[in-house]
Amino acid sequence: MIAATQSVAPGKITEDHARQLLQDAAAWQPRGVRTLHRYLESHPGCLSSPDPHAPITAVRLAYGLHAAGYRVELPACARCGKQWPRLIRLAPEGRCCEWCVTKANTVTCDRCGKTGHPTAVRPDGTICRTCYQHEPQRTEKCIRCGRVRAPSTRDDSGNPMCATCARPPTHLHAVRTDSDRQEVQRHGTTLCALLRAAAPAMRTMRPHRGDRTSKRGRTPGPV
Repeated sequence: MIAATQSVAPGKITEDHARQLLQDAAAWQPRGVRTLHRYLESHPGCLSSPDPHAPITAVRLAYGLHAAGYRVELPACARCGKQWPRLIRLAPEGRCCEWCVTKANTVTCDRCGKTGHPTAVRPDGTICRTCYQHEPQRTEKCIRCGRVRAPSTRDDSGNPMCATCARPPTHLHAVRTDSDRQEVQRHGTTLCALLRAAAPAMRTMRPHRGDRTSKRGRTPGPV
């Protein structure tokens, strides 16, 4: 397996580096070693020409090589074509991302009674994605807006932030300088206090209706 990893970039990948890449891909453990070894024997060129039915260890190894700067063809989801290392579901047509397999499978939620995608199994049965997102044990009070939601991320202090507050700002076109842009990004909201404070000044900066003098001999003022 070390030789197969080194074959991606002959003379550039040392044995220690190849071993580290295999360890990062969880392919250095007994089960992973056996699976990847058998696969590499039957598919010697899988790292340069990915096979949609490759084991997950081969997928992780390919992405590890790519992250290390080596040129490899990255495996992609057999259904949506998305390239990412978590192709953890194996469908008849090949490895797929979780959502491509899950969205094709619907059941009746044992909690709300609606038809949805099975997301988790609880003592009361299989629950859908909506019920899973609103479970009390998964929700916390957002440090910014105060709403009780499932955390999307956390700030530097570990405080939870909901998906709305964690979303990057969408009104960056309204800032005027690089320092303003950094301030907006630091606030992390779509319309932060900086923009609200700048609104009166920005209104005076709106373009005039025309540069020529009007018929009455006056230059149009700000709109």
